Amino acid sequence: MKLRQDWEVQGLERVLGWFDDGTLVRPDADELNFVDLVRALAATAGSTAVPEGSGVGRIKEIIGDPERLVFVLVDGLGYSQLAAAPDDAFLRRHTAERLQSVFLSTTAAALTSLATGLWPAEHGLPAWWTRLERDNICAVTLPFRERGTGRRLEEIGVAPSELFTVPSIWPGFTRRLVSITPAPFIDSVYSNYTSGGTERWGYDDLPQAFELAERAVRQATGSSFTYLYVSQYDSAVHEQGTRGERSLRVLSEIDARIASLAESLAGRARIVVAADHGQVNTLPEARVMLPADDPLTELLDCDPTGEVGVPFFHVSSGCESSFGHAFAERWGELYAIIRREDAEQLNLFGPAPLTDLMRGRVGTHLGIAPAAAQFAVVPPGWTPPTFLGIHGGLRPDEMYTPLIVV
Repeated sequence: MKLRQDWEVQGLERVLGWFDDGTLVRPDADELNFVDLVRALAATAGSTAVPEGSGVGRIKEIIGDPERLVFVLVDGLGYSQLAAAPDDAFLRRHTAERLQSVFLSTTAAALTSLATGLWPAEHGLPAWWTRLERDNICAVTLPFRERGTGRRLEEIGVAPSELFTVPSIWPGFTRRLVSITPAPFIDSVYSNYTSGGTERWGYDDLPQAFELAERAVRQATGSSFTYLYVSQYDSAVHEQGTRGERSLRVLSEIDARIASLAESLAGRARIVVAADHGQVNTLPEARVMLPADDPLTELLDCDPTGEVGVPFFHVSSGCESSFGHAFAERWGELYAIIRREDAEQLNLFGPAPLTDLMRGRVGTHLGIAPAAAQFAVVPPGWTPPTFLGIHGGLRPDEMYTPLIVV
């Protein structure tokens, strides 16, 4: 067993302190959470592949057992963001509970939990950037492309099953299942994976999205489960931040359209609205975009993966001390560094042990930031993201999401 470095001890102590004072949210499977919601929805839809639990039972009680169920996932809608909406906002008035997201609090991890009913520790897809086990390939997970080159992973011999290793449970639903997603995503590798080949409809804009949701309910002749994925709010907040004009406008439109859907259906279906994560605003001075030839990169087996807000460092064997001291000296005010083993002991990725696959994908060390920060190595030819709104971390605005039931 390797001895723990002083900087690793200090990093863990800092993170534990942030949990204690509320700066960060410690993932807790005993608190109502997104995986509880996923399992409750799956059980309601007829799946026998998900475990029960107190949180699952609580959410099933809230949802009930309606013959027709519409689940709207508003990407990026944090609890605090909705709490800042006007008092008469429809979604705010119908909020039933506050849920914890998964960690990383990001779409790739959460939607894979939605597809599998599992925690990230088990399903093995932790983030937007994921290192594959062979040839040092870094996958951009949802677009199924190689980072840097933009090549489709199929072109370099990577099969979807190599990245998405746990099958979707959706084909096991006994209700009629229709998934409604933005048209550009409808035939993507990731959509094919998560849906498990079940029926999918594509939409071009928000009006059409909610028209299709209403149509799916009205066409159902028996029990049904309609899933509507709404991506527009997340995109707006990435660009403008949580209080940007476009962000507020998109949230207002979503609120109005869900209210209109509820009125049009007039009790024909139960509508459940939730989110995969929230978002937090960042500042330019908390953004580190490191050139690929920086000396720090010589201590890594590959460029950092994970998310810009939560980098995974794959530190070369024997270079741990050099890496830790160099990183702490340069960016210690922005990030604490903890070991993968400490993240596992803290159950950051869920209550289950990390699979061997997941251990390889999260690297040897993680960067945990108390305030919104971004870190990435910029290889030649790659333009790094310059988001104002980010997510992935453990801050309350990222980790807490609303559960809305109509």
